[in-house]
Amino acid sequence: MIMNKKNHFTPSNRELANNLLQKHDSIIQDLLKAMPNHFYNEAVDSYIWIGNKNSFSKNDPVDFTFSYCIHGSEIAGLPLAIRCLENLKKNTPSLSLRFLLGNRNAVIENKRFIEVDLNRCFLKTAHHLSEEKRAQDIENILTNSKIIFDLHQTTTKSISPFLLIKNISYNFQYLNHFKWTEIPVIVYKDGVKFSQDGDSLSSFAHEKRIPFMTLELSEQGIQDDLIDRAFESIEFFLKNALNLKSGEKVSKENIQNRIFYQENIIIQKLNPTHQLVPGISNMQLIEVNSPLHILNNQTELATVSGLALFPKYGKMQEHSSELIRLVTPLNFNQLQL
Repeated sequence: MIMNKKNHFTPSNRELANNLLQKHDSIIQDLLKAMPNHFYNEAVDSYIWIGNKNSFSKNDPVDFTFSYCIHGSEIAGLPLAIRCLENLKKNTPSLSLRFLLGNRNAVIENKRFIEVDLNRCFLKTAHHLSEEKRAQDIENILTNSKIIFDLHQTTTKSISPFLLIKNISYNFQYLNHFKWTEIPVIVYKDGVKFSQDGDSLSSFAHEKRIPFMTLELSEQGIQDDLIDRAFESIEFFLKNALNLKSGEKVSKENIQNRIFYQENIIIQKLNPTHQLVPGISNMQLIEVNSPLHILNNQTELATVSGLALFPKYGKMQEHSSELIRLVTPLNFNQLQL
């Protein structure tokens, strides 16, 4: 596992977030002016590179969608998008690429969200709050995606980056071409919601049968080494994965080089004072019978050994129905290849 380096800034630093947003927007405007036949504004905060295609309509499939800043405090997607956008000036791929900035207003305020968590607002029938309306807009935009690559960061410290995918064969076809093989892959069962607090973008993709991968890059902040690795992985992916044919067999040799985990247990929050023991990090090994959470002033022990996933403290603990998940190794034969 790759140990994270110290962040360049804390999540309260709005200045850097807005500086990155300005640079991101400036590069997009430069591309719109310099290459209007190849790069255009599809919708609000959604831009498409159409490569060498002679024509492109809204119903044409988009080869690769990169979504970032679905949560406004997770700004590592901005420098990564900037790297990818700058690369378009030097290399002109023939495939179509979409850059989707999820929640601009939350980025400006350097908050996870403005009114409600955007990543719990998908597949809703009512759209009253700002994030609910944005989720509906995003759904309308992304229906023609061939694959969605969604970048996130954790609210608590992470020992390692990790990937999240559903246990569906078409996801493994694309995972097979994701170069960053040493990071853990958390596999969710087909038909199981990502969160009980609402439907995420991955739920929408699953309903539309769109291949989907989430990269949880690090805890919130900017870490250049991880940005570099993510950029290299995306570059490699674009050169290799998007030429695959539907139904292509997954290379077991490549898949077997990865470490897979499955969700084993979720500790639900049973009352407002129910909380985790302090100091748990994402991907930290929790030993069986070690202190895990505190319920009614009693310390409860872990019933299994596993890696900690999405431990919640502070406001995240207040607003969520769960405290933590533990993931355990997944047998290779359980993968839907």
